[in-house]
Amino acid sequence: MGDFSKVFVAVSGYAESVNRIFILAHLHDALREKIPSAQLMLLENGEKWIDAGRYRWDGVGVSGEDIAGDRILVLGRDGQIATWENMLTGEINAIDKNIILGPMKGISKIGNEIFAYGMQRQLYRKTKNNKWTPWIKGMSKHYTHNEIKDNIHDIINKVGGITSVAGSDITKMYAVGINGEIWKNNGIKWNRLDSPTNLNLYGSALTESGKLYICGQGGTLLYGQGDEWKILEHDEIEGKDLYSIAWFKKKLYMADGHSLMMLEDGTVSKVDMVSKKSDTIPSHMLFTNGNLLLSVAGKEIFITEDGENWTSLI
Repeated sequence: MGDFSKVFVAVSGYAESVNRIFILAHLHDALREKIPSAQLMLLENGEKWIDAGRYRWDGVGVSGEDIAGDRILVLGRDGQIATWENMLTGEINAIDKNIILGPMKGISKIGNEIFAYGMQRQLYRKTKNNKWTPWIKGMSKHYTHNEIKDNIHDIINKVGGITSVAGSDITKMYAVGINGEIWKNNGIKWNRLDSPTNLNLYGSALTESGKLYICGQGGTLLYGQGDEWKILEHDEIEGKDLYSIAWFKKKLYMADGHSLMMLEDGTVSKVDMVSKKSDTIPSHMLFTNGNLLLSVAGKEIFITEDGENWTSLI
């Protein structure tokens, strides 16, 4: 495991248990040479990292499709989708071959369904017959290649993009993104909600009460539901871009790329993933299924089951 950080730069992660953990990474040498590439790595029972798939495109996200973690989906920046199932690398396809996709931002499981999302408000739902269908009713239309090329700045301002989704199922699903946009789906269509900010939003996390935390640019942290949102201000996060958040064990965890912080009872504090170590451990991406919390940065991967005791995986 010690060689992982010398070869790879971790991008994203997914786990159903501490005994089976998937990490999507870029090859360090390929990044230096600006060559598109991605690799899916698997750690089982804490023994050693296994090569689970190699791709000639930049990966942006990974998600499991079943509870056991036997079927994994890997999303590429330009809408590529690859599968891993029962120790075998499956097909590599495009989510939508009819339009230019991307850059895609992530892939997430909402309830028992999988969604892939990205810029231009491109949002797709995976169907039971392994097809991907646009899940954008109520949102803006897709733009053609020529429209994008000729009006890129206007389109970004008008259309923005989806950077995170959260929810318990498709009837209680939120999407957030560029320029402060917040959307809610009722199972039929999306409705745009009033947002208290025009700054970019990067992450979202649903609580047991059905309320949502949203994080973003410049220390933006929102809490609420529907059209009622409260801006949470804390000196510890002011000015910091918060890229990912997770609600775990009734606490909110926030990653700014340089550290992991925790909000509990109105107080923000740094999370010490390694006891008696003064150095701050970077954290950029968070994943939780309620039973574990996975923290991923380029050269650091940590996991916990209780929020107190953390294990380094590399």
